[in-house]
Order: sequence, then C-alpha cells, then structure tokens
Amino acid sequence: MPKIDDIDRKILNLAFEKKITNNAKLAKHLNMKQTSLQSRVNALKEKKIIKGTEYRLNPENMNLPIFGIIIIDVENELILEEIKKDLLSLSNVVLGFRLIGAEDYIIGLYVKSANEIEFIRKKLQNTNGVISAHPYIISEVDRFSTTPYPLKEEL
Repeated sequence: MPKIDDIDRKILNLAFEKKITNNAKLAKHLNMKQTSLQSRVNALKEKKIIKGTEYRLNPENMNLPIFGIIIIDVENELILEEIKKDLLSLSNVVLGFRLIGAEDYIIGLYVKSANEIEFIRKKLQNTNGVISAHPYIISEVDRFSTTPYPLKEEL
C-alpha cells in the first residue's frame, strides 16, 4: 500500500465520512492553504489512493476489504432462519435483507478476495434446502440520498 500520513488520512476522512469534497471547505477544516491541499490531493491521485475527478477511494491500493453480496434462494422459511443463525458466526457478514420476489435473501459481506466470497457461496450452496446462491462483487456504490428513505415535504 502506498504511504500516506495523518494529514492525508484527515483529508480522506473529511471527504468520505463527512462528505466534504469542496477543496475550499476541506482546506478550511484542515487549517491549510488551498494550494497545499490541492498538492496533497494530486499526490493521492498519483498514488492511486483516490481516482477520478471526484473523491473515490480505490480499495485495492488501500489494502481494504472488498464488499460483496450473495443472493440466496431457499426452499422454505425454516431453512432461511437456520442459514441466518449460521451467518451470525461469520464476522465478515454485515448486512442481511429479506426479499419478496424470485430470491429470498441477500447478505452483504466484506472479503479479502473473490476466492473468499466464492468459498462462502459454495458453503451456502451445499446447505440442504438452498436452491441457489449467487455472489457479486460491488465495484462502485452510488449514494443518491443520505437518508435510507425518501422524505417528501408533503409528509
């Protein structure tokens, strides 16, 4: 992983966790000149820590885990409840979504490689009562809202 210092970490924290991506605002928060900030942002781009004209992390170059999902279809509700109990023992599984439709459940998990998500998929697929388990690596997330539900002024 390319080296970054505490100031670089602060820039990344403000950009990704606080959603401050305006260079003037970032510089103000960091108590530094905009030209100094721009030099650091350019260096982060050269190191491929962030990519594009917007602030987007490149997880591979940061040694960060990969986020993936596995979509699961099961024979019945009892099987799903057993699978959910088994998933509690996996620390890298962070989300679960019950579905209405063709499939029954989606799990969200962090893995170090595509091989790891495939290993978990095979384990799920070989569970009695599992019809299918399909893995996907998430390559990019678009955030359209900061709230989980659309809020309308009429409400």
